Amino acid sequence: LVYQEPLRVKYYAKWHSFPALFRVGNLLSVIAVALVTTYVTGSMWVKTRVSYEQPDVVFDSKLMMVLEGGETGEDVWFWSTLPNLNRAFESSFVSTDLSVTQEDYNFDGKVDTVRIKLRSSVGAAIRGVKILAQFDYKLRERVHMNMKT
Repeated sequence: LVYQEPLRVKYYAKWHSFPALFRVGNLLSVIAVALVTTYVTGSMWVKTRVSYEQPDVVFDSKLMMVLEGGETGEDVWFWSTLPNLNRAFESSFVSTDLSVTQEDYNFDGKVDTVRIKLRSSVGAAIRGVKILAQFDYKLRERVHMNMKT
């Protein structure tokens, strides 16, 4: 064997030398960058974020109404904006006038209130009214979402 050297060589430097100070400086700068990034972004991992947004609400012109009442309280009348449902409940159908107004009080382009007025000509006392109306909701600021309810 002519020459032999170990594969791994350890070099030692004194604590007050430039290489030791360079290593400590690098470690401190990595920690500082991580802390500054965390502080500037608000958090490393956002678990919850609360945001408030007024949705765009549009009435879809789909509405169902059930009137309950009569002398015995068991009479039922039906009305809908959907022709198929009106044909299905033809025996209990009642004619109804519908008016819908949508108002924007603060002029931001989003509807603030939707007023639905229904007028029926039923000759008996009404004891209960059930209404199912469909609206279209849209969110656009943080989350892009369309929803019908």
